[in-house]
Amino acid sequence: MMKHLAGALLLVTVVTALSACKPPAPAAPAAPAATAATAAPDYAAVLGPVVDKLISAYNTRDYSQIDSVLAADFQRTAPDKNLAGPAEMQALIDEFHRIYGDFRLTPSDRAFTKDLGFVHWAVTGNYIGDAGAAAAARPVRVTGITMYQFRDGKIVREVVYFDSAVLDAQIAPQQMPHAAG
Repeated sequence: MMKHLAGALLLVTVVTALSACKPPAPAAPAAPAATAATAAPDYAAVLGPVVDKLISAYNTRDYSQIDSVLAADFQRTAPDKNLAGPAEMQALIDEFHRIYGDFRLTPSDRAFTKDLGFVHWAVTGNYIGDAGAAAAARPVRVTGITMYQFRDGKIVREVVYFDSAVLDAQIAPQQMPHAAG
């Protein structure tokens, strides 16, 4: 028995010694470093601030930078109103603030490509319509998506998508059908 025990001990010692002497497993090849030529451009870093300036103009009516973000041939297509040019855009923003007290455009998700941007947003405010501040305000909240098309770092097209029926249901007085009787 002693002979078997000595043989087993010798075997364990040899296996342990051999495994300790093994060269380390080869490391996985390192991924090639991204270079300027292979790295994807960060379109959000370039185009995001342009959209941010327009959203700021929507919220504050500060038009000092509107010409730096909207092209002279700017076009807007939307369920509520189509328009052309920076001046018509300013007039529309003024109208939003007149009709919707506390008007606020809040972006959430964003995505950008080489010449397009997509922003998911919510608009909130209190609908007062043309009656002014004396009217009983109705709170409104509408969500939608805007697609921006860029050329030379400026917005040339804004296409707004939202369900206008959702807005209409919030601002129109609810009419109950009269029961026949």
